[in-house]
Amino acid sequence: MNRQDVAALAFRLVGLWCLSMAFGMLPTVFSVFVAWDSNHPWAFLGMAATGFASLVLLLATAGVLFFLAPRLSTWIFPEAGEPLSVQANATDVQAAAFAVLGLFFLISPLPRLGSQVGVIWFRILHSTTPMGIGGVLSSATSLLGVLLEMTLGAVLFFRARHLAAWWERIHPLGTTDDRA
Repeated sequence: MNRQDVAALAFRLVGLWCLSMAFGMLPTVFSVFVAWDSNHPWAFLGMAATGFASLVLLLATAGVLFFLAPRLSTWIFPEAGEPLSVQANATDVQAAAFAVLGLFFLISPLPRLGSQVGVIWFRILHSTTPMGIGGVLSSATSLLGVLLEMTLGAVLFFRARHLAAWWERIHPLGTTDDRA
């Protein structure tokens, strides 16, 4: 098992996690149809559409991660390297861990992103009074938090090897000096 195989296995595990998140979202997405309000159909349609879009995006991400894991692992590690043994290269393992952690931070806020867009859509279309400054700030800060988490995930995923090399320079693994 080389470092590409380890990365591919990690991507497949994250893909299965995405699939479990998608199945967990099903009741939430379909509950919008139960609470349908015929007086304001566009508001509920917007909430249903954003929830359904998040669900489809999670299913698509799960499929891509599971079935294209070997291609993604060659993107992280262009060369396969030697088979891993007990003396595995710590930087390679850290790079795979950073990439998987980045996928976690990139994928986990998807349901919240759909929910926030749905809430904003609902407030704009359903409310008979304009949304006050408190509502705008609440929605904006929630949406900003989700976008920042996704940005952190993208940086961790796309710069995994560079982050692992930087981390190795700061604190090499296997040192016994724990002064920090």
